[in-house]
Amino acid sequence: MNEQDIQQYLIVNKEESFSGGKLGAQTAHASARFERALRQDASIPLFDQILYDEWVQGLEKKIVVKGKRSLLEKLESEGWIAVRDSGLTELRANTLTVVISPPMTKGDAPKWLRKLQLYTE
Repeated sequence: MNEQDIQQYLIVNKEESFSGGKLGAQTAHASARFERALRQDASIPLFDQILYDEWVQGLEKKIVVKGKRSLLEKLESEGWIAVRDSGLTELRANTLTVVISPPMTKGDAPKWLRKLQLYTE
């Protein structure tokens, strides 16, 4: 498989407004939590070790999309790795900001995920 076909999605809460710096910090938190969960052998929905290994050896492509808070809450309740802000700067404490997927092929990504708009703001 071509490693360019494997990507990880970061779903950003489109109902919140935050700066580019805050967005960068929140997505970095999501990536770090994902990697820590792997080291702790956490159960991550849709995770595939073979795809992950190919992704790490390749481009580690990430796609940032936006979704409604209700979608992020649903994914968090299903065990997807999520980030909630501590409320020290721009957002209220416990604001759900980002949910991260495991690396997957675009074809294996759920249809609803492929339909989300790219985050371009």
